[in-house]
Amino acid sequence: MVAFPEKRRSKKAKPPRSNKLFSSYLQYASLSFQMMAIIGLSAWSGLALDQYLQLGFPVFVSILSVGATVLTVYLTVKKLTKGV
Repeated sequence: MVAFPEKRRSKKAKPPRSNKLFSSYLQYASLSFQMMAIIGLSAWSGLALDQYLQLGFPVFVSILSVGATVLTVYLTVKKLTKGV
């Protein structure tokens, strides 16, 4: 029998994968968790203040929730325009 030499497959160098997609995913995920934490903590602290002061209308929940929403929108716009 004739022995055929093995054909060696040349390992083609794979182009480096861009981690840009994964990086942007992590950026948006961290922004969403930051927004949830800020709004959640402000709503919780507003509720605690309203219960402590025994107010009939939830003044601090309303004020702190709106303030936290404005703050998170500002931080999000600031962070997203910084990358551009």
